[in-house]
Amino acid sequence: MPAPAPSPSEPATRRHAAPTWADRRRRRRRRRLIVVGSATVLLVAAGAVGVAAWTLWGEARTARDHLTAAREAAGGIAAAVRDRDADAVRALTAQVSDQIRAADDIVQGPLWEAAANLPAVGPNIDAVQTMTGAATVIDDKALPAGVTLMTDLSTGSLSADGAGIDLTPLRHAQDAVPVISDAVDEAADMMTGVDSTAVVPEIADAVTSFSTLIGDLRPTLDDLSASLPTLLDMAGADGPRSYLVLFQNNAEVRATGGNPAAMTLLRVDDGRLSLDEQADSSTFYAAGLVGRDILEIPAETRALYERDTWQFPQNYTRTPDFPLTAHLFDAMWTEVTGSPVDGVVSLDPVALSHILEVTGPVTLDDGEVISSDNVVTVLLRDAYVRFGADGPAADAYFQRVVRSIFAVLSKGQWAPIPMIEALSRGVQEQRVMAWMRSEPEEQTIERAGLAGTFAADGRDLGVFVNDASYSKLEYYLASSVTVTCDAAAGTVQTSIALTNSAPRDGLPPYTEGHRNRSMGLPTSTMLLDVLFFSPRGQTVLATDPAQGDVPSWDRSGVDGGRDGRSVTVAVPAGGSTTVTATSTYDPAAGIGSVRTTPGIANTPVSVSETCR
Repeated sequence: MPAPAPSPSEPATRRHAAPTWADRRRRRRRRRLIVVGSATVLLVAAGAVGVAAWTLWGEARTARDHLTAAREAAGGIAAAVRDRDADAVRALTAQVSDQIRAADDIVQGPLWEAAANLPAVGPNIDAVQTMTGAATVIDDKALPAGVTLMTDLSTGSLSADGAGIDLTPLRHAQDAVPVISDAVDEAADMMTGVDSTAVVPEIADAVTSFSTLIGDLRPTLDDLSASLPTLLDMAGADGPRSYLVLFQNNAEVRATGGNPAAMTLLRVDDGRLSLDEQADSSTFYAAGLVGRDILEIPAETRALYERDTWQFPQNYTRTPDFPLTAHLFDAMWTEVTGSPVDGVVSLDPVALSHILEVTGPVTLDDGEVISSDNVVTVLLRDAYVRFGADGPAADAYFQRVVRSIFAVLSKGQWAPIPMIEALSRGVQEQRVMAWMRSEPEEQTIERAGLAGTFAADGRDLGVFVNDASYSKLEYYLASSVTVTCDAAAGTVQTSIALTNSAPRDGLPPYTEGHRNRSMGLPTSTMLLDVLFFSPRGQTVLATDPAQGDVPSWDRSGVDGGRDGRSVTVAVPAGGSTTVTATSTYDPAAGIGSVRTTPGIANTPVSVSETCR
């Protein structure tokens, strides 16, 4: 008999028979399969994401390594250019491009584009892509022009038919610099969008390094953009120029080098150089211009120096303010010739030795060879042995050597970058200075560090030496400077140690101290005016010793806007003396650079960390 149908009023759940144990078991198995299947899908998906993230991270590091290799190769290009190794320049340039292209290929893949939108990964991906893009801009737009510019300025020479400097590469440089600048600006703008704080440290370091590299190019390019037109003008591109060139003799030491034993008028016309006239102090004696003031000098500046400083051209370099020296020579030259010069340039024999390293030796008309190795000794010691008491003959010899060196220099048969490096070495050693009548040209000189003045920020100080024995003894002078600060007291101590290695006997008469006998001193003793300057706006408080060996010669005053004090010390042959000045300074600003007198040897300067 069939079972009765369920009543319509019963719940639907009760319209089916109750599940058996077997049914419940099958259902539990299905649920487990579903859970396991879902977990498997999630694990596979997570694994895929992990593999993708690992792949991206590895590729990011590889791209970074390519960019690092490109940067290192780019650094080698400058050295290869200096070595005039054209094959190395081409190989390194190709290497830079290959490395940048390899990095670019990595970061252009679809996986990178997809990952760029992920919150955790995206900033890192964007940083590497942006850095690679900026590097590509530099490679495409700046590198070709830069390498061409460096090569033009380094390989071969700038000779204009052996009669001067071919200005064509400088004109090409004037065209190339804006192209390089635009590329650097574009790359810098790209890098400003990268937040290095949102990326992992390895990427952040690469971003910071690359941004710094680009940033470091900007001041150099700005200087080139501003300076190249002026440099062309100074080289006579738009008409002839004339410069009075001084050669300071460090054997008779002066604040900026030495007695200007020789000088010459250098004419430049479209890069072609010629020496028109040579002169020395006797030229001005013959014109009746010595023994009287040629310019009005402030009383506070006069007070720092011997009275004859402003009356005799061989003493014009006692002031460390080279523009003042230049104005004095310009005024003297104009009175003698009736024609003002466009500028005044100063070098010493050590700077000439740097130049001879580039040009090679020169041969005088009598067959004597002057090289970078012997020029300082020949001019500042041997000449006085050779000519004895005949000072004018020694000065004439000095002029002849200088003229021969400039004759080789004027041919332009030398590579510009090595010559620029040689002159830059002289500038860093404070042996090369210049003053220009034109204000834009003087600004270029100041940017190049050639002005021979105290720093504009006013934080620097100076210690200089002037010969007071009327000798050529300072060929044997060595010096060193130590600077220490007491921030609590607001004082800075500047000490200079002076050593005289001259022989006690057997010196040539023209080398000996001509004032010494009247003062009861051996002629081998150096009489030195030691001149200290405080930072701008500060004061020289005291010296140690409080008085010099000739107390009546102690002086104080102001020069170049700085408070100064001078004491005279006697340094015997084989002896040493240390002189110290105490000045006020601003501890919050600290001490900047320290200016010293360029002697035969460079003066070591030690500045305590307490002064930073």
